[in-house]
Amino acid sequence: MSNENQNEGGASAPIKMTQAPVPGAPESPFAGVEAPKEVDPQQVRQMSPLEPELAGQPLQETDFPTPGNEPQPQAEDVPPVEDGKTAPVAAEQEQPAADADQQERPLWPGLPKQADSTTVRQDFETYYPSTSSGVADPAQGELLILPSDTNKRFDQYDNGRPNEELTTESEQHWAQTLMDGELTRPVNEQFDPAVEREGADWAQAIQKDGHTLMAARPRLNSPGEQMLTGTRAVHRVRALLGLGSIIWVPLWESGFWMAFRAPAEGELLDLLRRLSDEKITLGRRTYGLAFANSSSFISRDLLEFAIAHQHDCTLKPELDPRKFIRVHDLQTIAWAMACVVFPKGFQYSRSVLTGEGTEKREVKGLLNVSKLQFVDRSRLSEWQINHMSKRVGNTMTSDMMERYQAEFKTGERRIELEENLFMVLAVPTADQYLESGAKWIDGIADMVDRAFQQPPSDEARDRYISHRGKSTVMRQFGHWVKSLIEVNGDQEIVYDKPETVDQLLDTLSEVDHIRKKYFEEVHKYIDDTTVSVIATPTVDESEEMKLPRYPHLVPIDAQYTFFTLLAQKNSRVAARMAL
Repeated sequence: MSNENQNEGGASAPIKMTQAPVPGAPESPFAGVEAPKEVDPQQVRQMSPLEPELAGQPLQETDFPTPGNEPQPQAEDVPPVEDGKTAPVAAEQEQPAADADQQERPLWPGLPKQADSTTVRQDFETYYPSTSSGVADPAQGELLILPSDTNKRFDQYDNGRPNEELTTESEQHWAQTLMDGELTRPVNEQFDPAVEREGADWAQAIQKDGHTLMAARPRLNSPGEQMLTGTRAVHRVRALLGLGSIIWVPLWESGFWMAFRAPAEGELLDLLRRLSDEKITLGRRTYGLAFANSSSFISRDLLEFAIAHQHDCTLKPELDPRKFIRVHDLQTIAWAMACVVFPKGFQYSRSVLTGEGTEKREVKGLLNVSKLQFVDRSRLSEWQINHMSKRVGNTMTSDMMERYQAEFKTGERRIELEENLFMVLAVPTADQYLESGAKWIDGIADMVDRAFQQPPSDEARDRYISHRGKSTVMRQFGHWVKSLIEVNGDQEIVYDKPETVDQLLDTLSEVDHIRKKYFEEVHKYIDDTTVSVIATPTVDESEEMKLPRYPHLVPIDAQYTFFTLLAQKNSRVAARMAL
């Protein structure tokens, strides 16, 4: 992943291996393609619509002898020099011994088996392993390449294994799958501290009064029962054909339930084209930071698309869900759309982290996407759980929403940026996030247009937009900043008007140590306020089907995942149209 995608955070360490790219990698639909092209489904791998870049291969360290410390032969080891002959060179005498030492070096065994998690319980299966041989076949349906293991374990593996040369086709495929899986993670290891925090209680569902609170599909009449007509009949037929129907999902961060209906195939492709036609390139170039303004153009289009396909909601009819959806739940909504579009799941593949000299293996199968939401029960009060147990009827009021969101144990946070200068962080709504992102991006674009007087497609204009975005980089998370406070003796001056906060963040972006602390604290606050994540559990190499199990969680970027799968669907439709 390119440094441009990291912004003020550490880039993931590149993988220490030598491999060739998989041939036939398809072009991203976000590269300006105006119409679907005919493709070979056999060549479709994990297509990214967001154009991630892979880091170059690092140079490997080599041990060299320090001058003066070279090994010297002992006097008794040096044979006498015969008349007329040259004495043997000491380095040549010791070379065979060095080769022998190299051959006797034990192979690296790989990572030890991971202990069970003490903060995660899995009660519903997510992986359905395949018994067929070979790698996953994209021709059989959409394919998601998953991370191999937790970020911590991946780094341990990358730092511990030697620099092997991968020569066979299967080894190169394993290496490519390993790297592709890393693209599915959130950038900057976002959410990793949340799923590993001490005292957490992550689970796929919460039990309340005999009811299981988790995503579920409504029951439609079976044959012989009351006849279905109209929309309900269409939903039943779509469900029977595996084309998607309706799903109810809990928005644990926001405090209500939403039901979404499956969009038609043409509507999905229209969504992809709208994103492809975006004229502002800032978002595409810096996409990846969770809930950052540079990602807001994707969140905006996806949220509007989801609202357009809302089937029902537990809010009172006069309330607009956009006003109450907290920014964390944008990941939940992206996942919900994947659930309705892929009701039977989709293929997954991931590389197994192996020891040196052992066979490079991949595991594959079917991923049950509707079971990928995990909620931390330790962060919810009894009142909040009682509130979320009301899944029938449009009964939830704005007062109930206000109380639910106020009940969270992690509320606003005051941070000292500099002596006598503080900021107050608060979780924004989706509306605040999208408004902040549009204002920042549009402001940069307008300024560049006035300065350059050039058309939107001009490359120089795009580069300058990206440059201006970096110079005001603290605005990436301006929607998380409720106010800035200046302390002057016994007095505090509070700057809480959005325009003023934006201007101050632009100015503070120039100060290195403030900017560094700002990003550290915002990322930490996002993790600390995270109650629900979309994640895959780790399992052992055998993909053991035993429940309950206590795996560690690997967070995935639900928005990236949804559009990756959507890009593959676009290519499959194009191939179908060419038949």
